[in-house]
Amino acid sequence: MQQSPASAQMKDRSITFPIFSGIFVLIKFGMIEQDKECTYEQEIVRRFVEETKIHGDPVHYGRALGMQAEVIARLGNVALALEHFDRLSEIYNVEQHSNEVCKSYGSDRSAQIFSLSVLWNLHIGNEKQALELCEFCLKELLPKMDIKNVHNSMIFLWPLYQVLWERGQVKRMRTILEDFVFKPFQGHYGTGGFTFCLPLYKPAAMLLEIYDDDAVYDIEEKVNWVLQDGAGVFTDMFDNAMGNYGSTASQVTSEICLCLARKIDCPEVKRDLIIKGTALARTVKILCQGEDGTIKMRFTLDRTLRLIHALEKIAEECGVTEEMIKNKKISKLPS
Repeated sequence: MQQSPASAQMKDRSITFPIFSGIFVLIKFGMIEQDKECTYEQEIVRRFVEETKIHGDPVHYGRALGMQAEVIARLGNVALALEHFDRLSEIYNVEQHSNEVCKSYGSDRSAQIFSLSVLWNLHIGNEKQALELCEFCLKELLPKMDIKNVHNSMIFLWPLYQVLWERGQVKRMRTILEDFVFKPFQGHYGTGGFTFCLPLYKPAAMLLEIYDDDAVYDIEEKVNWVLQDGAGVFTDMFDNAMGNYGSTASQVTSEICLCLARKIDCPEVKRDLIIKGTALARTVKILCQGEDGTIKMRFTLDRTLRLIHALEKIAEECGVTEEMIKNKKISKLPS
């Protein structure tokens, strides 16, 4: 488009928009390498915003503004990202735009910026605004989106998953996932159906159940599952995809190991849980922060570092050595 003389006369510029969006998704999945400053990604986003602004459709312009805010936040300028989010929030209307955004981009990637911005506000200490926005997402946006699009619902909810249970709203988060993700999936797709986030359903539900002290049961069954080789271990691509929304899937499994270790009395089992949880959390840290120090998933890194600290503290108490952790092989499937 930039090099084509005919691009200025193109009648339907929207035919290029899914390409911009698709490239952006591949970058987030970690499938396109770029430099430390994300120069290529920033240029893609700049051109996307420019093209959609010329086109004038808020469905596409909102998607582009959301992309721009995501990149800026990932680069560390959260305050500026929130300014771009404010521009998006001025033009986005869930009832008018959500279905159209899904048709063009697979899920409502504009609405997903609303839930992501909860994390951005928390990052800069705007707790009150973050929680107000969280309530807006859950009460004003989620019920008005297509409940059959469970992929959209899961991605939209993922930034809020940790926010709610960390603030004592475990039961509420469990109910929301049941009502807007798990039950709709069974109702519309059933046994044998598939959606991108399906492998995350079990560990996501399990962690909430463990945190919900009134409801947790079958501890031994959960321990047996999580200690299986490969259980709850996800590809780097999947972890990159979910990690951009606040938590990787492998991080959830690591957290399950930590929580179960706190409930188990058997020293050997406790050690096994801590070893796997710590080794897995460290793989997440590597994904979040490259060897050159580049932070790729800023908000996921914050949580991962706290998780590793908690695991290493219990490891020391239980006699788990550094050698035991390093010898634990975490076999990830190729992306």
